[in-house]
Amino acid sequence: MAFLCCTTVNLWLALPFMITIMDGALQSIEKSFYESAVLDGATWLQKMWYITIPMIKPIIAPSVVITTFTTFKQFDILFLLTQQVGAKTGSNLQTILTYAYEKAFITNNYGYSSAISMIIFVILIVFSVLTNMKPKEETD
Repeated sequence: MAFLCCTTVNLWLALPFMITIMDGALQSIEKSFYESAVLDGATWLQKMWYITIPMIKPIIAPSVVITTFTTFKQFDILFLLTQQVGAKTGSNLQTILTYAYEKAFITNNYGYSSAISMIIFVILIVFSVLTNMKPKEETD
């Protein structure tokens, strides 16, 4: 139940941002592309696959990175919903951030907590680099 509540709050916070980005991305696609596809006899799926997705991909990738970073730093939501004194739900729900917090400030193991934080940093950097990599274009 605690996981469902935390997921709902996270979606509630992230969904408006993603909807706004998606709306702007979809509105930026020129209608002439779709008109040309209709004249060529393209189906709905072909228009989606060959026009919509390639046109919004450069806009969606940075927003996914931002949303991922925001989700990684959602310590406060998980802590306040499940682990705050007086709000213990009986669940042992932990993320890597709450685990690092527990190791640093409850068990006073600062070195271990800083190592966990560095691992989080490396994971986020690798994810960011992989998301922003451009595929190699084939030359004819």
